[in-house]
Amino acid sequence: MGVEALLRWRHLDRGLLRPADFLPLVREHGLMGQATGLVVNMALDDAARWYIAGAEVPVAVNLFAPLLSDLNLPDQLCQALDDRELPPSALTVEITEDLFVDNMEDTQIVLTDLADRGIRIALDDFGTGYSALTYLSDLPIDEIKLDHDFIARVAVDDRAALVVRTIIDLAHKLGFGTVAEGIENAESAVQLRDFGCDVLQGFFLSPPVPAAEVLGVVGAGVRPTY
Repeated sequence: MGVEALLRWRHLDRGLLRPADFLPLVREHGLMGQATGLVVNMALDDAARWYIAGAEVPVAVNLFAPLLSDLNLPDQLCQALDDRELPPSALTVEITEDLFVDNMEDTQIVLTDLADRGIRIALDDFGTGYSALTYLSDLPIDEIKLDHDFIARVAVDDRAALVVRTIIDLAHKLGFGTVAEGIENAESAVQLRDFGCDVLQGFFLSPPVPAAEVLGVVGAGVRPTY
């Protein structure tokens, strides 16, 4: 269905570092904008290679919150896509509900502009905050991604399962796609499938792989049986 770009740092001394290990330092030094730009460009470079090879694999990228109020962002992203001869549908912008507090008005303008140009918008980590239902009615969202911690409770908590199923039904009635993050076993996959979730994401489907290996995964048609 597609891939999500995950940021890692292969440190010469400390090995593979995950975002929690270094992003606080990046933020402290005011480098999040540059880091986000680096990730977007690398992800689109990868997507361009996949498209040239005949595999139209869209890529999702998380955006740093202040960028969403930058009215120049749609032009910048569309230019980056045009430079690589990629269609707007090759990119999904992932946003989190806690991003919008500071400048909601400009954020709405930017997201609407992105949507009008054909770039998909996903509301990430859904279920971790308290104001998301407002965003579902106010923002041009294409899909919601149910947070992996939220999904993990489904198998052991009937009330959590009911909430997840209700959210999936609500999303579909509003015209949104749904993605369940953190699917790590067949039991969770079957349950979310039975709930009507459109897309599953997690180690059960595929662990994170280097960009160079994506074509192999796509070409092999890897699909777990459940």
